[in-house]
Amino acid sequence: MTDHDPIAELHPGFSSPDATATPWAEARTQLEQAEIFWCRVARRSRGSAGMSDQELRAVARGIIDANLYMVLGTADAAGRPWVSPVYYAVAGYREFYWVSSPQARHSRNIAARPAVSIVVFDSQVPIGTGQGVYMSARAEEVTGADLERGIDVFSRRSLVHLGQAWTPDDVRGPAGLRLYRATASEHSVLAKDGRPDHRVVVAMDVEVGA
Repeated sequence: MTDHDPIAELHPGFSSPDATATPWAEARTQLEQAEIFWCRVARRSRGSAGMSDQELRAVARGIIDANLYMVLGTADAAGRPWVSPVYYAVAGYREFYWVSSPQARHSRNIAARPAVSIVVFDSQVPIGTGQGVYMSARAEEVTGADLERGIDVFSRRSLVHLGQAWTPDDVRGPAGLRLYRATASEHSVLAKDGRPDHRVVVAMDVEVGA
């Protein structure tokens, strides 16, 4: 205690008869700790929620570009959910392509219920630092005139990642695989504003590229 430390007193109208005032040294310690806590929250609070649309798009695009697999959430006709990791290629950050057997559970689910959910994230980052792109989408098997363009998008990314080249014949006729596409209608990322699992919508359709 110094000569300048205040002396704490309790007002009899706002305390119980046997209450004692908290010593100033203890109160100061609590205030200092609280100040540090709130300063840290203030520095974090901007998070994704405080970013501009352009910054949010950059975050989402960076995650989509950097990763190879997405988690695809589907449901069957009765609403029973299922999730599957699939290697993907993307066009315009809205169209996600992958190759699967039409007999795979997620493929059968899409045939019965096209509405899907997608998450792309890096599972190797330290705990508490993760970020992901969450999407609502509608999925379908790619056929007809769209097949050549779609398989070209998929093949180009496959080759970049040292995979095989793909042609339309690899995903039609007697081939056991088919090309699928999910078109995202909404993208969001974690807000990182201190609220658990709070997300902010990303306007990805403002700037569309191949």
